[in-house]
Amino acid sequence: MTDGNLDTYYWSARTPEFNDWIQIDLGSQRDITKIDIYLGKPDGSFTLPDCNLESSTDGTNWTHYAPVVAYQSEYHGTTARTARYMRLRMLISRSTRIAIRSFRITTKPRGRHHPRRRHLPHGQGRNRWRPRRYWQRHRAGRREAQGERRHQSGGHKRHTRSPLTPT
Repeated sequence: MTDGNLDTYYWSARTPEFNDWIQIDLGSQRDITKIDIYLGKPDGSFTLPDCNLESSTDGTNWTHYAPVVAYQSEYHGTTARTARYMRLRMLISRSTRIAIRSFRITTKPRGRHHPRRRHLPHGQGRNRWRPRRYWQRHRAGRREAQGERRHQSGGHKRHTRSPLTPT
């Protein structure tokens, strides 16, 4: 049902009763942009009765999202909503089992979006032109910092001989 393959399907173990439901957990709250549901088996049999598509952020308080009319083979909805859970709730009982081929939920990406780096015009960004004095100070500061590190680590010491020390 959630594998994206329209040739496979979920098939209910029993006939659906009033208020039975099928639920999808998105793992965290997401901004839903589109929902596509493919109902029934590939040959068109075992479609659903009248249903309500509902959403929830906590799994206990449900909000009506859209009606799903009985015996249709597909549902496509684009109502924007923030939710963690989506479910199909049956509004009537059915005498035969049901099948759902696919339940696709499209969401917006969350968090910081990192677009590809683009080339900045000359004079902007990291490689912008700087006066010579900047680079002279920058290099001098780096040399001083490196010298302090060498001195602290004990490397690059000068070895001087005392004139009184025999060789």
